[in-house]
Amino acid sequence: MLFGKKPTPENNQGRAIPIPIPVKIKDPDFLRILESGDAEDFFAQSKAFRETCLELIYDYWRLSKVLSKQPDIINSPDISEAMQRFLDTLKKHGFLVKDMTGNNYNEGLVVDVIHVEKTRDEQIKTAIISETIRPAILFNNRQIQKSEVVVTKPVED
Repeated sequence: MLFGKKPTPENNQGRAIPIPIPVKIKDPDFLRILESGDAEDFFAQSKAFRETCLELIYDYWRLSKVLSKQPDIINSPDISEAMQRFLDTLKKHGFLVKDMTGNNYNEGLVVDVIHVEKTRDEQIKTAIISETIRPAILFNNRQIQKSEVVVTKPVED
């Protein structure tokens, strides 16, 4: 390794020199995993778990959208209570699902624009998010999945 050596064209070859950063890990189980050599397997399982959580949260959002169009079903106490329990569980564990529909759109938003529709509708004065294809998902107030949206904006003459 090149730690502690001054970078030169011969030993650097255009690459960045890695600098060790001391990290204090307080979780004894996580420390044990890292020291055991099982870290690669742990991180692969962690990635699969994360992707599964995101898919489940996305499916919850899709289900809530479908049910909201079926007032006779969503007004059922059993369905309503089950959906609320699911939402409460997400919140309890730090998750937030954000449907971006109806928000103003600007270039600074952290969203993936899937399609842009232009309209001559005089009620639409600025670009808006007219449809959310996939919601934004936040974990402890940090975005972990970008929203996929359709933007509608007025036609410029």
